[in-house]
Order: sequence, then structure tokens, then C-alpha cells
Amino acid sequence: MKFGVAVLAVTRKLSDLSLVEASLEAPEGVEPVATETSYRELLARAMNLASFDDALRAIDRVTFFLEARDPLIWDTAAQFELFRAILLPQQSSELRRLESIIVSADSSARNLSATIFTLTKRRDSQIQRNAQAAGVQAQLALATAELDEAQAIEVTLRQQLDQYDEQRADARVQTKRADRAAVEAASAYEQIKYEVLRHAFAGVPATDQYVFLKIITDRICIACNNEAEEFASELELRRKENRCLVCGQPRAQSETVVSTTAALQERAEAAYETLMAARVEQEELKTRFNAAEAAFVATDRRLDECRLKVDSSQREVRRLRNRLPSADQVELAATEDRIVGLRHEVNRFRRERDEAEEQIGALIGALSSATEAIREGLISSFQTRADEFFAERVQLVYAPRKDRIGQTGRAFEFPAFEVEMTSGATQSQFIRRRADQVSLSQREYLDMIFRISLIETVGRSLGSFISDGPEGSLDAVFASRAGDLFAHLISTTSENTLIMACNVVAGHFIPNTLRNYATPDDRKARLVNLLDLAYPTSALTELRADYNREIAAILEQAPR
Repeated sequence: MKFGVAVLAVTRKLSDLSLVEASLEAPEGVEPVATETSYRELLARAMNLASFDDALRAIDRVTFFLEARDPLIWDTAAQFELFRAILLPQQSSELRRLESIIVSADSSARNLSATIFTLTKRRDSQIQRNAQAAGVQAQLALATAELDEAQAIEVTLRQQLDQYDEQRADARVQTKRADRAAVEAASAYEQIKYEVLRHAFAGVPATDQYVFLKIITDRICIACNNEAEEFASELELRRKENRCLVCGQPRAQSETVVSTTAALQERAEAAYETLMAARVEQEELKTRFNAAEAAFVATDRRLDECRLKVDSSQREVRRLRNRLPSADQVELAATEDRIVGLRHEVNRFRRERDEAEEQIGALIGALSSATEAIREGLISSFQTRADEFFAERVQLVYAPRKDRIGQTGRAFEFPAFEVEMTSGATQSQFIRRRADQVSLSQREYLDMIFRISLIETVGRSLGSFISDGPEGSLDAVFASRAGDLFAHLISTTSENTLIMACNVVAGHFIPNTLRNYATPDDRKARLVNLLDLAYPTSALTELRADYNREIAAILEQAPR
């Protein structure tokens, strides 16, 4: 097996597939191993992955397209696992560890919260059953109800605070994007404005141009160093009215000049409108961020006040409980202490989850950046292959998904791609995005093209693709297109390896797949005829000559 310039050789026993020996031959030398564990580590390292599990995941999700396959293009969770393994191999294990901490801590916190709810109900029942000290019991019940209400409000406020924090973070990101868009629009407008001025100064020496440009841009005369706002406005008015910037006279009218001036003016106005729209959006997003920030601060203040209320209520409950008879006091104190202890545990697990989420947020951000770095290449490769194969309009779009790692806690933006395909039955008005909205062959080849695009983009056309029965769901026309798809994968400009198992099928699927091999002998050299190797069935025993004749005819057939 080749991994770039390295070659992995493996020898196993046929009786039980146990490892005999394995070695990785690279420019640095040959590294032999003799145990299964060492071989797995060697394989993961050869694939530049963190673990053998990640190697299996990459092979299953990309390299092998077998009968019992799971789709990749519609499984955003699988895409995250794959991108994590191949784009962040050094941080892959840390991502897995933090995911485990988040899921475990979140589950523990929810289980303990359920136990607290049960104990709280039991405690309330104990208080209600107390027959002594009716007045104190009534006050204790009221104080306990106020405590529970305050604690419920505290939980609600904490959840609201988390939501506002998330909204604030999203608004901050959107504001930064809007700031960048406004800067880009301003730069584009200044560039167009420069083109307009350059056109307006056609024929004026560079030194004179510099004087007028400084007046226009800085509003200051470089000769006397006085403010020149009025003259700068006059120059801009002359430019807008297509008058000479130097003398103010109308320019000589010619079709070319008028056309160029109008075109530049239209571009300048369009760029200015884009700039204004970007600035309006920038202000709106800043307002949204400020609102989210204000809501966060206000909720945080209310949460602090609520916590003071909880502390006060707890002190009142303890004071009233001390006035109860000893037996009641001991029992209720034990229950309350257990509830308090469990609440501390819940808070500890939530802090543990929050800390892990804070750490994993940076790693997921790095993964998103790594995915965006390959986005254009992946989409371009996918688009090329899809346009050659499908009759419908198909495009791959980068569509990050927001989800939580646990059942509660912070939501993250995971990198993901989805496919959009038009429907021929609705004149391209309906866009299909789910696997159940496309046919079996479309489903298979959308997923297959996505995997091939990953090999070409991430593997830099040095990967392997193995497919079992890719011709099964195709008609004669699309069988030819499928052959072209596989031929492009192993074109002379790439070093990809294609291993494909298929039936003896008529048509141009096999000839088109082998179009890179000019002669029948060349094509036959690329063929492993399982009819000669497998145990013969009754049909093969009886019809071997027919099969051989069909195979020979297929290999003789020229691609279409």
C-alpha cells in the first residue's frame, strides 16, 4: 500500500489473518514491526492520523465505497469525525477526550438533578406531615417555597444568561464579519473612486495630479497649508458633472469618453451603494450586539440579586428548622444537607462541562478554519465531477451545523457540507437536500463524488478509492458517464489508485473506465478476472466460453 512516497508492506497468515510481519519503506529508511499493536500505530502514522481508530474511520468513510456503506455527504456528524481525524491529527485525541468529559459531566449533572427533584419532593412531604409547631411549620413551608422559587428563578436566569452569552458571541462574530465587509466595500469604493479620478485627470502631468488629489482627499492645500474644503467640494462637483477638474469647462464630448465616464460613474455609484449597505448592516449588527450585551449584563445583575435572595432564604429556612422538635429537625436537616451536597455536585459537574466546552471551542474553531481552508478546492473538485455526471444542477455548499455535544450546555458550530440538487419535475424550482429526495443512483454517486473530491483535495490526488459494484444502479447512459468519472480519477495527471469490483456488464462502463489504456493488452493488464480465480459456479462451468467471449469483446471495445 502506498502512502504518498512511503510504501507499507503487510504479510498475514491466510488461516487466521494473524500478522506475520509489516514494514514501512520511506525515504528515511525501512521500519519493520512484528506485532498487531505496532502495525496499527505504524498504519496511523503512515496516514498522518492520530490513532488506528481514525485510520479506520478515514478508510471506511472515504476510501472504501462498499455495499454496506454509510453515507458521508448527508451525515454531518460523520463529516465532523472525519474532518477532525484528517485535518487536525495532532489535536484529534484531545478533541475526543474533551467530548467524553462534556458528555459524562452533562449526563452526571442531569442524573443528580433528577435525584434532587425526588429528594425535594420527599422533604416537602416530611414538612407537610409535621404536626407539631404548626405555626413554625407554616412559616417553614412558606420559607421553603420561597427558597425553591428563588432557586428555580436562579436556574432560569442561569439558562437565560447562557443564551444571552451565546447570542452575544454570535453577534460579535457577525459584527466582525460586517466590519470586514464594510472595510472591503470601502476599499472597493476607493479603488473605483481612484479610477474615476485617474480618468478625469487623463492627460494631466503626474505632479499636477498629485496637487489636486491631495486637495480632494485631505481637504488641505499643499501650497499654503490652509483648509480647502470648498475647493475640494468644487473639484468633486466638476468630476461628477464631467467637467475638467483644472479649469471647470465642460469636457469635449466624444462617444468613447462619454461611454467610459458613464461606465466609471455607474461603477462608482454601485460601489458607493454597496458601501452604504455594508455600513447600514454594520450598524444594525453593532446595535444587535449592544442589545445582546445589555441583556447579558442585566441578566447577570438579576442573577446576582437572585443568588442573594437564595442565600437569605436558606438562612431563614435554617433558622425556622432549628425551632422544630429534635426528631423533625434531624431528619429534615439530613435531607436538606443531602440536597445541598448534591447541588454542589451538580454545579461541580456543570463547571467541569463548561471548562471542557471552553477548551473544545478553540479546537472546533481551529477545525472550522482548517475546513474552510479546503472548502474552495473541495467545492471546485465536486462541482467539476458533478457537472460531468449529472443532468440536474448540483452544487456542494458549506453549511456549518449548530449543535450541542451533550444534551444541555453550549452549542457549537461544527463544519459540514451539504448538497443541493434541482428537481427536473418542477423546472428547477424545488431544491433537494436530503437523501430520501433523490434516486438510489443519484444518492450513491453524490456520496461517491464527495468522497472522490476529498481524495483529490485533501489527498492531493495521491489517494486510493475502492468501490464494489458501482455499476449496479445505472442505466446505459449514466454507466458511460460513471466510466468517465472513474477514468478522470486515475488520469495521467494524478497518482490516484482505483480498485473496482464489477460484473461483466455490456455497454461503455468498463471501456470508459479504462479509457486511459490505449490497447486491449494494456486494458487486460489492469484487469483481475475473478472468473479465473473463484470457485466455479454451475453457470460459470456451463457458460465459461460465453463469459470469456464477452470479456474479450468488452476489452476490445473503444471508449465512447
